[in-house]
Amino acid sequence: MRLTIPQPELAAAAKWAVRQLPHNPSQPVLLGARLEATDHQLKLSVWDGATAAHTTVDADVDQPGIVIPSGRLLADVTGSLRKSEVTLEGDRDLTLTTSVAEFRIPGIDPSDYPALPGLPPTQGQVSGDEFAAAYQRVHRAIDPKATGSFAGMAGIRLKVLGGMLKLSATDRFRIASAWLPWCGEAGDEAMGVVTAKVLADNAKTFDGTLRIALPEKGNGTAAFVADRTAVTSLLIDPALFPHKVDSQIPRQFTGTITGPADELTASLQAAMTVAGGNLLWISTSGSTVTLRAGRDASSRVTADAEYDGDHDEFEIAINAGYLLDGLAPITGNAQINLTTPMHPVLIEDAADDSYQYVTVPIREPAKAAA
Repeated sequence: MRLTIPQPELAAAAKWAVRQLPHNPSQPVLLGARLEATDHQLKLSVWDGATAAHTTVDADVDQPGIVIPSGRLLADVTGSLRKSEVTLEGDRDLTLTTSVAEFRIPGIDPSDYPALPGLPPTQGQVSGDEFAAAYQRVHRAIDPKATGSFAGMAGIRLKVLGGMLKLSATDRFRIASAWLPWCGEAGDEAMGVVTAKVLADNAKTFDGTLRIALPEKGNGTAAFVADRTAVTSLLIDPALFPHKVDSQIPRQFTGTITGPADELTASLQAAMTVAGGNLLWISTSGSTVTLRAGRDASSRVTADAEYDGDHDEFEIAINAGYLLDGLAPITGNAQINLTTPMHPVLIEDAADDSYQYVTVPIREPAKAAA
């Protein structure tokens, strides 16, 4: 293999690939990055036994071939080089040469590297930017420590229903959902619970149109294909995700608090500054909204928001951290929809119905304050 490639493009590709590498691989060869030079392109691939990631970069290829160096060494070396043209060559070990430097990275025999999985045919497409935004809206509700029969909570469920793709996450205490337009065949229904790390590493990198493949029943492999990158990943067993979350979104309310999300966030943070912990009381009197925090509710802030509902006075105890997470994706006015002090709260964007966030109240605040 021999090719020449600009340093910035090579370093960016290597840095992206390193994020996909396993920390404790089942086989040491999986720490390698597979470089394949073909006509006018360098394809860089990594594989951890469950997730395969590929990216392509334009290059001047003199001799096609495959070399598999250490992925992390490749990223470290290419990231340290000056902006210049870099020549890569080798049959097993990889030599990188610039006008002022030369590095040699040991490689492994390509025949020792496991075969990479193929890409399943994609079924539909979404905007890469909208997909990244939807991920940002729901990822806070993931339970990263979920295992066993709750392992599905460590991922995000993607579900195709008609012309929409819905992303959902839950940790039992809150449910976050976001929708975006899906362009596929009429009547499409598909679903998959994607490992959180796969989306955390890649959601922001899918530029332009993102093509997606999901199985109909949620078992098997998902694929995400953008202009220069492609990722395939084994899905979490769909039986381990609590699909009942779809029926747990409250629909009827006795009152609504409305106000700028950033002002509500600032008021909430002010109330919690001295109090510490996460116990927060939301109180209403007429249209006035007050936030109180602390074991004795000694911190008190009047929020820049208004209450409209059936109650002259209303009070609910809630986890302040969960409330902050629910408000975080909203840039305009937020709506906090209330029913009773013992029932879940629904947070929505007043101007955008593609986002919902449900969190449960603290039903025994005296114990939480102890």
